[in-house]
Amino acid sequence: MIDISIDMLSVGNADSIIVWLKDHNNNHFVILIDGGKKSDGETVIQHLETHIKPNVGYAAPDLIICTHHDQDHIGGLTAVVEKYRTSIGEIWINNPADHISHHSYQTLKESFRRKSAQQQYKVILESIKNVEDFISVVDRIGVERKPALHGRESQNGIIKILGPTKGFYDLLLPGMDGIENFVSAEANYVYNSHFSSQIINEASETSSPCPIVDAENDTSATNNSSVILEINANQGKRFLFTGDAGVKAFEDVEKRYSLANIYWLDVPHHGARRNLSSALIDTMRPSYALISAKGGSDTKHPRKALVFCLRNHGAKVYSTSKSGSLNHKFGNFPERGGYSTANEVFKR
Repeated sequence: MIDISIDMLSVGNADSIIVWLKDHNNNHFVILIDGGKKSDGETVIQHLETHIKPNVGYAAPDLIICTHHDQDHIGGLTAVVEKYRTSIGEIWINNPADHISHHSYQTLKESFRRKSAQQQYKVILESIKNVEDFISVVDRIGVERKPALHGRESQNGIIKILGPTKGFYDLLLPGMDGIENFVSAEANYVYNSHFSSQIINEASETSSPCPIVDAENDTSATNNSSVILEINANQGKRFLFTGDAGVKAFEDVEKRYSLANIYWLDVPHHGARRNLSSALIDTMRPSYALISAKGGSDTKHPRKALVFCLRNHGAKVYSTSKSGSLNHKFGNFPERGGYSTANEVFKR
């Protein structure tokens, strides 16, 4: 039997999750899924040193998985690699530059650079630079790097990537004739998701949440390229980690795997309403749904309608925006000093 302890770090509208697996022989395996923003690197390292090393005997992750190259997921990983270097087991990451021609990739970067005076284009350009810098550091130090595509597994299949397939990932990227449309679509999504204001009807968000979730189920190509990872632990329970994946990404996974009866769900994209549908939620029916988000004045992350739609399907929903860093353990793990009982987000 594999016991599992999951730390979702409080890094605002960013993602960093540390998974600690332990078998009945007291063998350990530590996974870092994303590293938050660049400024979050030291937070991740401090957590590994404080809460993992004293119990496991080491802090360097056995496996680092970068779900996708947005700056709020990949940014802090560079500091982790520079800290632990070849003590890290291996890294799973997809590099967009490996999936289109060199000329197309350079044209894509130049298209974002030309418009980078606008914040939404600047954000995407910074993400592209982050993945280039990170891969450069990984290769210079000599940590083993592998593509994070469907079929990759570890620990005898306990850890496995459900998506994306190489074919699905390739379809998300533009050819030369579609680069400008791709650039505009990605930038428009970033603007609408992060920078535009929106009037939200609080009453309907709670009384009729699922239709609001279903009103728009589109996300960016970059988000849909996110790794969807399953860990099977604690007597067959399914734990799903999703980055910023959207409905199209989940539907592609469903061509190969059933997503029914997910026990524990890492809710994608900080609880935005566009990344899940009520049909997917009805299929998954997670017992627990955890959201990494800033909250406060940001009413989009987590979105109240999504939280209540999840809750209406039986999930207990927690968010770092409500309780700070979350530790959820299943099995025999030591008590965590400095942590208190979490409160469900938007609890009536």
